[in-house]
Amino acid sequence: MKHGYFSVLLAPLICCAGLRFAGAASPQKVQVNDPAIGARKTKLQDEYYRLIRTQLDAARKCRDEYTALVNQASANAPFFSYVMGAQWPPTLAPEQAQAPFLKGKSPQLEACKIMVEIGSDILKIAPGSKELKQEGLDTTGYETLDNIIRHPHYKEILDLPYRVMLFWAHGGKEGWQAKHMNEDQRAALHRELFEFTKYLLTQYNGTGKTFLIGNWEGDWLAGGMSVGKDKDLEADRISAFQEWLDIRCKAIDEAKAAIPHKNVAVFSYLEINHVNWARTKGLKRLVNTVLPCSQVDYVSVSSYEMQGYGGWKAPKTEASLHDAVFDNLNYVERNLPPRDIPGKRVFIGEIGFTLEEIQKKQKLTRERADKEQARLALIEAKVDLEWGTPLWLWWAIYNSHEGTFCLVNQLTGQKSVLYNELKTYYQWAGDYVKRYQQAHGVLPDPATFRKQALDQLNKQIGHL
Repeated sequence: MKHGYFSVLLAPLICCAGLRFAGAASPQKVQVNDPAIGARKTKLQDEYYRLIRTQLDAARKCRDEYTALVNQASANAPFFSYVMGAQWPPTLAPEQAQAPFLKGKSPQLEACKIMVEIGSDILKIAPGSKELKQEGLDTTGYETLDNIIRHPHYKEILDLPYRVMLFWAHGGKEGWQAKHMNEDQRAALHRELFEFTKYLLTQYNGTGKTFLIGNWEGDWLAGGMSVGKDKDLEADRISAFQEWLDIRCKAIDEAKAAIPHKNVAVFSYLEINHVNWARTKGLKRLVNTVLPCSQVDYVSVSSYEMQGYGGWKAPKTEASLHDAVFDNLNYVERNLPPRDIPGKRVFIGEIGFTLEEIQKKQKLTRERADKEQARLALIEAKVDLEWGTPLWLWWAIYNSHEGTFCLVNQLTGQKSVLYNELKTYYQWAGDYVKRYQQAHGVLPDPATFRKQALDQLNKQIGHL
């Protein structure tokens, strides 16, 4: 999320069905490990965590061998989606001017409906009491995540037809406080994330939905703005964040182990937003301090610093973006902890650039900048999908204070060129998956789908 929202998001807050997309599971083989492989994986995982803080190279060798075994035999399968999506996790305050199509309606719910209606199978929200209040809703009895998610407002969103739902869900009555917690706070956070996960597994058991529970841009949460571009994150903030993340991951894992469920999945994710600075300058950021020691399932990269408009070398082509993106995503992947999940586990949780920036830098008309925004977005998506990202999420469905990112302008109702390009992409994706299922009886595996998606993106880019 762009900087105009920092003052809001860094304040204390709880940030946190008949399926049109329901269908056969992915053909990725879900295998129960034989005893020998299971024992070896357990030993490698234990060795990794014993070595990670003192012998990094040795730990990574354990992780790499573990990963090879996971890709050979895993109790889990990678989730399937159309990969490309857009987001509006918060809401709009009642006093904000809004187009007629939003009058008397929930802006957050309408944003989710917009994406579902054009064919997206991915949604992202930030369930919180603050957001409920901004929508003019009663929050009595809805103060913690496990209660907030039961609010009729979120129930209506969660019941929409999608495959993958992402949450900015921080937990804790005061949210992330950037300091170590006392025993009561740790217990409360654990209970909240456990019950939140339990609700998702129980309420959506058998629906085919996948939920990913994570955070807003973690390097900002851990103090990145105060230390700037040339200093390490403070050691105490790093250790506090590690503690916070570990409790969250443990609670989610324990709920998954305790609650019987089938054909529904819940994963944890850590969102980071300083990759290039860590890789090229050696600065201590979450990617090279907290992530390797964690037990998180997936990593989301809010990727402005990595592939934003200003960091994309001219001429803005696929070739000029490719190496930088691959180097940074490979760096994140090298810092992943071992988890029993096959395939790629690093995704683009946020990227975007404004019409105003494109207009000014390229001296274009507004109409031409709108088309160029779509072209650049699809090029970035193509490069990221070529690397293997399981998700790619544009910022944003509505407009931001810093400039025009939006697919649909909430002041005018006008739709962007990128809105129409995504609609075209979803039409292709839906048709392709339908044909594949008719031919094979299952969904395509993520790698097969991404290969076809790259061809489709090539065609759309060529028309812009």
